[in-house]
Amino acid sequence: VMVVAAESPVKTLADLTKLAKAQPGKLTFASGSSSTRIASEMYAAMAGLQMLHVPYKGVPQALTDVMGRQVDFMISDVTPSLPLIKAGKLRAIAVTLEKRHVDMPDVPTMAESGLDGYSMFAWSAVFAPAGTPRPIIDKLAVIVRKGVESPAMKESFAATGGEAAPMTPDELGKFVVSETDKWAKAVKAAGIE
Repeated sequence: VMVVAAESPVKTLADLTKLAKAQPGKLTFASGSSSTRIASEMYAAMAGLQMLHVPYKGVPQALTDVMGRQVDFMISDVTPSLPLIKAGKLRAIAVTLEKRHVDMPDVPTMAESGLDGYSMFAWSAVFAPAGTPRPIIDKLAVIVRKGVESPAMKESFAATGGEAAPMTPDELGKFVVSETDKWAKAVKAAGIE
């Protein structure tokens, strides 16, 4: 989720983009992990912006400085930022998912906000060693799907703002290739080594 301080004059992604274009290289964004940095770098590349990256040792420290307006914005993981959004300390201006977040139904997606094609989210998957026989892979896939769709996992996802998206082994393979390509392009565009 893209966040700004509650007192920030920025209300929308369009506001932020306009501000960044008016002040090339002066708008600052925080990151507390590689994924939070790459998410912002991808926004900058897709919107044609020059911004200043301010790295932090962790997401909580970065969010503190966004709240204090030492940094203009951050694209943060939902779990640490959602309580601050709900408490009115941060303003969510867009979610980086392809659809609106279940816990923030009034916050538009980046695409709805004018940045077509933007999609960045954390995901987890289960993998097996290369060469594992296909019958074993298929059996594991059934077991994992049952676990992901269990009431306990649904409760866990609801508590952390996550969402289950079970895939077949072949669908996961295609997804991993697509995600690897997307992240590689964002890293290259940002000049990250």
